[in-house]
Amino acid sequence: MFNKRNKIGSILALLGGSITIYFVFFFNIDISRYRSLHELWNLGHIFLFIVITLYTYKYYLNNLKLPAYSEILFIVIFALVVGLFIEYVQTFTGRNYSYFDVLLDVIGGLIGFILFSKSISDFNLVQKLLTYSSILTLLSLSLYPMVIVVLDDFNQREDFPILVKNKSVFEVTRFKKSNMNIELVNNIYNQDKETKVLKFTFKPGNYSTAILGTFETDWSEYGSLVFSVYNDNETPSSFVIRIHDSKHEKVDYAYRDRFNKIIKLKNGWNEIIISLSDVKNAPVNRYMNMKKISQLIIFKSNVKKEQQLYFGKMRLVK
Repeated sequence: MFNKRNKIGSILALLGGSITIYFVFFFNIDISRYRSLHELWNLGHIFLFIVITLYTYKYYLNNLKLPAYSEILFIVIFALVVGLFIEYVQTFTGRNYSYFDVLLDVIGGLIGFILFSKSISDFNLVQKLLTYSSILTLLSLSLYPMVIVVLDDFNQREDFPILVKNKSVFEVTRFKKSNMNIELVNNIYNQDKETKVLKFTFKPGNYSTAILGTFETDWSEYGSLVFSVYNDNETPSSFVIRIHDSKHEKVDYAYRDRFNKIIKLKNGWNEIIISLSDVKNAPVNRYMNMKKISQLIIFKSNVKKEQQLYFGKMRLVK
């Protein structure tokens, strides 16, 4: 029984490692743009620690002949320490620290325990069921973010040319945020057209930024980007909207190679209409490729105190 599990586990580890190597070295695509692929990529932490656990058992744990619970404790502590260290090192490469990735590391180690441990055969039926169900529960929790993203990606494709519909809390996951909070809230400002709005909270700092980079990239058949913003501040407010195509990302994000516009807001509701012809003509010495729009960015700079703005649905119109 153990040899069969060990063989299956080795094949799984080899397959996962091969897929990871392929994506790292040969799959020429920016997965950060595709949320579903990005979430699937994060599951590589599980495969990585299955492989690590395989070699830990092969060269170390199986020789110690520890009780099963001692092995589990060892694996959990080992995965936590190594996982936290990996996340810490990644901060020096510009990547964010993620405790969720550490959880995936632990899950990978526990799956490795099931596949490679000899001592698990000492468990009785109840202990095995408890162990398997606990690990399966953790695995299900780890898959939850990917399921949400996949469902929202489907909804977003169905909604296009609406970029943000403000119907589901999961739409917030479409934005990458920096020094900002975004939440879906009830529209308390009596606008008949929309029952919910996105509340953008701009926090103090040099920049407070929201990046929308997951949508259908072909905007060539549309004439305007339209959305409404409610300003509940007593004084006028403003923000900057920035739009660029995929080519812009290959020229070091030069300021003169993108569309930038300061949006000034009066108190109350403001209807914003941005001509896509202006977007197309914004780069100097070229036209923006309207079939390959890459990102829409909303930000405020030099924010002195926390401010809120409320955004209605964003849509493209012909």
